[in-house]
Amino acid sequence: MKFLLKALFLFTSFFAFTNDSLDKLKVENLENFNLFLESDFTQILLVAGEKREGNSVDFFGVLIEYADYIWFEEVYGDSEGLPALTWISEGKDLIPGDLSQYMIESDLVNNFFWIYEKIDEPSLSFVVFHSPDAVTTIKGFHSQDKPFSITTSNEKVWTSGTFFPIKSLRDLQLWASKNSFTFCQFITSGLSDKYFTAFSENLMDYAIEEGFICNEFFELISAPNVENSFLTNDVQDFVKKGGARKARKD
Repeated sequence: MKFLLKALFLFTSFFAFTNDSLDKLKVENLENFNLFLESDFTQILLVAGEKREGNSVDFFGVLIEYADYIWFEEVYGDSEGLPALTWISEGKDLIPGDLSQYMIESDLVNNFFWIYEKIDEPSLSFVVFHSPDAVTTIKGFHSQDKPFSITTSNEKVWTSGTFFPIKSLRDLQLWASKNSFTFCQFITSGLSDKYFTAFSENLMDYAIEEGFICNEFFELISAPNVENSFLTNDVQDFVKKGGARKARKD
C-alpha cells in the first residue's frame, strides 16, 4: 500500500476544481483523523487537518474507492472539466433510486474543490477535497453517530456514497467481517499509520494491539472476538438495508 501514500503525495493525475488550499496541501502533514466507511464496505472517507501559519488549521477530506467503481471516476475524474455540484445529506431513510432524496437544495455544499487520482496497482481511486462547508457538516454527523450521503453530479452522470463513522473496536470488527479485503488494504496502508481521534492513538498500532492481523495478500488471518456492534440503531438499520450507492448516466 505504499502506492497509495506515494500517489497522495504526488497528485500527478487529473485535476478538477482545485483551489489555493489544495495547491498548498502536503498530505503527509495531515493529522487528527476521523474515519467513515461507506455502506457497501468498498469506499472510505477520511477527514483531517493540516496546521498552517499562525496556529490556524485547514481541514480536508479524502475519499478512497477500492472497487474501481466506474461512476466514481466518471464524476470525479472527469477530464472534460464539466461543472459539478455536491450535496451532503443525512443518510437515514434514503430511498434507493429516488434522485430527489440525494440532491436536496438545502444540502447543497458551498465551494467543494477536489483533486482526483487513480492508481492501477493496486487498483483504487481517491479524491482529496477542500470545503469548510462540507467538513463542518460531516463533523456534525460524526458527533451524532449518524449516516450521511455525499452526492456529486455533473451534466452527464452522478454518484452517491453513504457513510457511517468508525469509532470503536466493534466498528472495526464489523468492517473486517463484511469485507476483510478492503479492511486489510486500509489498515496496512500508510494512511492508517496516523493518530485517529476516536481511538486516541495511531490506528495501525491500535488494530495490531487488539489482534487484527493481515497477510501480504490483504487477507485477514486473525481478528478479536467482539459480541455486538457499538453502532447506533440508525446506523445498524442503515447497514442492514444495504445503505445506498447509486449512480446514473443520462
